[in-house]
Amino acid sequence: MNRKFAALLALICCCGKIAMAGTITVSPSGNYPNFVYVPNSFTVLAGDRVAFAANGLHPLFFETSPLAATCTTDCTFAFTNAGDTFNFYCGNHGAPGGVGMSGIFTVLPNPDLVMLSDFDISPAPNSGILLPAL
Repeated sequence: MNRKFAALLALICCCGKIAMAGTITVSPSGNYPNFVYVPNSFTVLAGDRVAFAANGLHPLFFETSPLAATCTTDCTFAFTNAGDTFNFYCGNHGAPGGVGMSGIFTVLPNPDLVMLSDFDISPAPNSGILLPAL
Protein backbone atom coordinates (compact mmCIF):
# COMPACT_ATOMS: atom_id res chain seq x y z
CA MET A 1 0.00 0.00 0.00
CA ASN A 2 1.27 3.47 -0.85
CA ARG A 3 2.86 4.95 2.30
CA LYS A 4 1.12 8.35 1.96
CA PHE A 5 -2.25 6.69 1.42
CA ALA A 6 -1.69 4.49 4.47
CA ALA A 7 -0.81 7.56 6.55
CA LEU A 8 -3.97 9.35 5.42
CA LEU A 9 -6.12 6.28 6.08
CA ALA A 10 -4.67 5.93 9.59
CA LEU A 11 -5.32 9.63 10.21
CA ILE A 12 -8.97 9.27 9.20
CA CYS A 13 -9.40 6.18 11.37
CA CYS A 14 -7.81 7.85 14.41
CA CYS A 15 -9.70 11.11 14.13
CA GLY A 16 -13.04 9.84 12.91
CA LYS A 17 -13.46 12.82 10.60
CA ILE A 18 -11.56 15.37 8.60
CA ALA A 19 -12.71 18.98 8.64
CA MET A 20 -13.45 20.40 5.22
CA ALA A 21 -12.10 23.89 4.80
CA GLY A 22 -14.64 26.59 4.11
CA THR A 23 -14.27 29.54 1.79
CA ILE A 24 -15.49 33.08 2.39
CA THR A 25 -15.64 35.35 -0.65
CA VAL A 26 -15.00 39.07 -0.17
CA SER A 27 -16.23 41.27 -3.02
CA PRO A 28 -16.24 44.98 -3.79
CA SER A 29 -19.67 46.58 -3.69
CA GLY A 30 -21.36 49.98 -3.78
CA ASN A 31 -21.14 53.07 -5.94
CA TYR A 32 -18.63 55.90 -5.88
CA PRO A 33 -17.84 57.37 -3.41
CA ASN A 34 -19.36 54.70 -1.15
CA PHE A 35 -17.39 51.61 -2.17
CA VAL A 36 -17.17 48.84 0.45
CA TYR A 37 -16.00 45.27 0.78
CA VAL A 38 -18.74 42.71 1.53
CA PRO A 39 -18.27 41.32 4.09
CA ASN A 40 -15.86 43.79 5.64
CA SER A 41 -15.65 42.31 9.15
CA PHE A 42 -15.69 38.56 9.72
CA THR A 43 -14.02 35.56 11.30
CA VAL A 44 -12.73 32.37 9.74
CA LEU A 45 -11.69 29.06 11.26
CA ALA A 46 -8.10 27.89 10.97
CA GLY A 47 -7.85 26.00 7.69
CA ASP A 48 -10.47 28.14 5.93
CA ARG A 49 -9.81 30.09 2.76
CA VAL A 50 -10.68 33.68 1.97
CA ALA A 51 -11.22 34.52 -1.71
CA PHE A 52 -10.89 38.19 -2.64
CA ALA A 53 -12.48 39.52 -5.80
CA ALA A 54 -10.02 42.20 -6.88
CA ASN A 55 -9.56 44.06 -10.12
CA GLY A 56 -7.76 47.12 -11.47
CA LEU A 57 -10.38 49.43 -9.93
CA HIS A 58 -10.10 47.84 -6.48
CA PRO A 59 -6.54 46.58 -5.92
CA LEU A 60 -6.39 44.82 -2.57
CA PHE A 61 -3.67 45.54 -0.02
CA PHE A 62 -3.01 43.90 3.34
CA GLU A 63 -1.58 46.12 6.05
CA THR A 64 -1.08 43.31 8.52
CA SER A 65 1.89 40.99 8.72
CA PRO A 66 2.51 38.11 8.29
CA LEU A 67 0.46 38.51 5.09
CA ALA A 68 2.16 41.22 3.07
CA ALA A 69 0.38 40.76 -0.24
CA THR A 70 -1.22 42.85 -2.93
CA CYS A 71 -3.85 41.50 -5.32
CA THR A 72 -4.77 43.20 -8.56
CA THR A 73 -6.70 40.14 -9.74
CA ASP A 74 -8.80 37.59 -7.85
CA CYS A 75 -6.77 35.82 -5.19
CA THR A 76 -7.37 33.21 -2.49
CA PHE A 77 -5.44 32.58 0.72
CA ALA A 78 -5.66 29.77 3.29
CA PHE A 79 -5.20 30.66 6.95
CA THR A 80 -3.98 28.21 9.59
CA ASN A 81 -2.74 30.31 12.52
CA ALA A 82 -5.50 30.87 15.04
CA GLY A 83 -5.32 34.29 16.64
CA ASP A 84 -4.03 36.11 13.57
CA THR A 85 -5.93 39.25 12.57
CA PHE A 86 -5.68 40.72 9.08
CA ASN A 87 -6.55 44.25 7.96
CA PHE A 88 -7.10 44.89 4.26
CA TYR A 89 -8.03 47.86 2.10
CA CYS A 90 -8.56 49.01 -1.47
CA GLY A 91 -5.52 50.84 -2.82
CA ASN A 92 -7.75 53.36 -4.64
CA HIS A 93 -10.64 53.89 -2.21
CA GLY A 94 -9.28 53.03 1.24
CA ALA A 95 -6.22 53.33 3.43
CA PRO A 96 -4.53 51.59 6.35
CA GLY A 97 -6.23 51.90 9.70
CA GLY A 98 -9.75 51.07 8.53
CA VAL A 99 -10.17 54.16 6.38
CA GLY A 100 -12.67 54.06 3.51
CA MET A 101 -12.97 50.80 1.58
CA SER A 102 -11.35 48.45 4.09
CA GLY A 103 -11.97 45.43 6.25
CA ILE A 104 -10.69 43.15 8.97
CA PHE A 105 -10.91 39.45 9.82
CA THR A 106 -9.64 37.16 12.54
CA VAL A 107 -8.66 33.49 12.36
CA LEU A 108 -10.27 31.42 15.15
CA PRO A 109 -9.19 27.96 16.35
CA ASN A 110 -10.80 25.09 14.48
CA PRO A 111 -11.42 22.17 16.84
CA ASP A 112 -11.97 19.84 13.87
CA LEU A 113 -8.74 20.75 12.08
CA VAL A 114 -6.01 18.13 12.23
CA MET A 115 -2.73 19.27 10.76
CA LEU A 116 -0.51 16.56 9.32
CA SER A 117 2.39 18.34 11.02
CA ASP A 118 0.84 17.21 14.33
CA PHE A 119 1.68 13.61 13.45
CA ASP A 120 4.82 11.61 12.99
CA ILE A 121 4.31 10.21 9.50
CA SER A 122 6.49 7.18 10.21
CA PRO A 123 4.82 4.06 11.63
CA ALA A 124 5.39 3.18 15.26
CA PRO A 125 7.72 0.16 15.58
CA ASN A 126 5.92 -3.07 14.61
CA SER A 127 2.47 -1.46 14.62
CA GLY A 128 1.96 0.51 11.43
CA ILE A 129 -0.06 3.04 13.47
CA LEU A 130 0.63 6.77 13.40
CA LEU A 131 1.41 8.40 16.71
CA PRO A 132 0.92 12.10 17.59
CA ALA A 133 4.17 14.04 17.44
CA LEU A 134 5.43 15.15 20.84
